[in-house]
Amino acid sequence: MVLATVGGALAAYFVARNNLHSTRSDRVDTAQERISDALRRRAYYLEDVADMVGVHDDADAAEFSRWAHVRGRNEVSVVSVEWVRHSPSGKLVPPHDIGPHPILVAPTDPGNAPLADALSQPVAFGPLKLSSLHKQVAISQPIELANHHEGFYMTVPVASHEHSGEISALESQSAIVGLVDAQQLVAEALPPAANPTPLQLRDQVTPLATIGSGLDNAVQAAIATPGRAWNVSVAGGSLTTTEMLLPWLILLVGGALTFTVALMLRTLARRRDAALELASKRSDELAASLERVEQANRDLERAHAEAERLSR
Repeated sequence: MVLATVGGALAAYFVARNNLHSTRSDRVDTAQERISDALRRRAYYLEDVADMVGVHDDADAAEFSRWAHVRGRNEVSVVSVEWVRHSPSGKLVPPHDIGPHPILVAPTDPGNAPLADALSQPVAFGPLKLSSLHKQVAISQPIELANHHEGFYMTVPVASHEHSGEISALESQSAIVGLVDAQQLVAEALPPAANPTPLQLRDQVTPLATIGSGLDNAVQAAIATPGRAWNVSVAGGSLTTTEMLLPWLILLVGGALTFTVALMLRTLARRRDAALELASKRSDELAASLERVEQANRDLERAHAEAERLSR
């Protein structure tokens, strides 16, 4: 019973720990997958705009802007979209009255208007270079938005394809730049809940987005991000009071039961020994009584025999 009690307590402990580990893994895997998927969706959106630009022969910014608005009607996290035009020859596709870097989607908050012009922000230089020269999707360092959320620039190239127009051919170093609200991105990626699991998204050491409060026993995972080192920390949770007390309760109840059974067995053993001792004593007394009766019978027979001899 002692082994069974200890085994039951250990089993309860390890089952609770395994369930907690599985819960932590599920939480961080879910957050990692959904944030990565949210990034890919924004990249696809900007690439759609870039493809729309690239297939045209004229710089119809109004049409591109309409497409960007229609295609991104549900993209709440995208603050603005800019078309950064660049031609190795210096010649841009007409019309020229749209300017060299038209804003296709303007920010709704006027405070973000200076940030919509990516060329005026040093943090956008690196990603723009990767997209315009190396045709890569890139993400910038964090930049603070007007609402005090952290944001970032996502850049995609205007690439030339088989059926592309003059824009992608002449302006071969152009790019589409989206300014993204990181907090809104994470809020959209994770479904709303009454008690959301606390998490924090970081770019290296800079917090990008935070959901909930408290990151007890945090579990971390890397986010696949082009050119940046992002990671997400998710509260791992802990064992409930019941789960922590259950092994001790098993030990207590099992120990008490083991002690009770042992005490009962000891009492029964004592009673058995007493009964055996009493039976042995009674057996000895009975044997002595039988011996006395037999002795008395022998004495009586001798007396009777002596009386018959004298009568003769």
